Order: sequence, then C-alpha cells, then structure tokens
Amino acid sequence: MRQGRKRKQSITLAPELIDVREIEHRLIRAFRTLRALPDPERRFFSQKSAWPEVLQSVEEAYGYTEARMPRFRPTPFDCGDYLTALDWVRGMDAPAVRLIVARSFDFSFHQMGRKIGKSADTAGRYYKDAIRYAWAMANNLASENKTGKSTDTPMTYRKPQYMVFGG
Repeated sequence: MRQGRKRKQSITLAPELIDVREIEHRLIRAFRTLRALPDPERRFFSQKSAWPEVLQSVEEAYGYTEARMPRFRPTPFDCGDYLTALDWVRGMDAPAVRLIVARSFDFSFHQMGRKIGKSADTAGRYYKDAIRYAWAMANNLASENKTGKSTDTPMTYRKPQYMVFGG
C-alpha cells in the first residue's frame, strides 16, 4: 500500500475589513442614537417647582416658536450597534471626538473650522484623521474577535494630538 503524502493545509483567515464610509456612517448614527435614547438619571439634575413657568417674551406668550427639525428615531440596529461604534472612539482624544459629534449635528467643516480657529480644509483633515483612527480601531477589534489575537494599531493611527477647542 502506498501512503499518500499529507499536504500541509495552511488556513489563512482573510480579515473582513470594515469600509471607512461605513465607519463614518455608523459613528454618526451612534452619536445620534446616544442623544435620542432616554436617560433615566437626567431627571435628578433638574429642579421643579409647583409654580407654573413664567412667559418671558411676546413670542412665547402667543405661541411663536422656531421651526424644528424632525427628531431622529433610531432603528433597532442602531440601538444594538451604538455601543460597538462608540467603543471605536474610546481611546481617542476629546477634541477629535468632538469633531465627529459636530458632524452628527450636521455641522459643516467651515463651522467646525471656525469653532477650533482653523480653516475648513484643516478641520476636514482633522475629521478625516479621527475617522481613520476609528477605522483602524474597528478593524483591529474585528480581527481581534475573529482570530483571538490582538494586534497593535499602526503608528500612523495613534491618538491624534493636534487640536484644541477655543472657548
């Protein structure tokens, strides 16, 4: 009997990379979901009295109000996914996270640049760096969960230390 040669079977798992656009979309929806979900502890921060509220202006007295945008209603997927998406920005500096939060409020790069004292192009570049960091963290977490091994983030995707918000 002839013994067959055993081939070495090398199993290489190709990690499924999450697209940068999907990361951006999921992060923006995560911050919107975070604002839309009820906060049970918030009721302890407000003071209430038995007296009715006093109307301070003519507009309030006669029912004139500003037009409101429709409220964001998260889907069941958003409610289940927002903690995962927020985990991607957990290690990021607060100014970079504020840029992503500002985009979730539909601020333009021009408005964000004015807020941080930079140009619109610079604000856009900072925002893209923050999204790239989140992309690297998301793909690192995805590969860590599938292979059981943790790989460190590349040097180019370390915490960005570049911006300070003015008061």
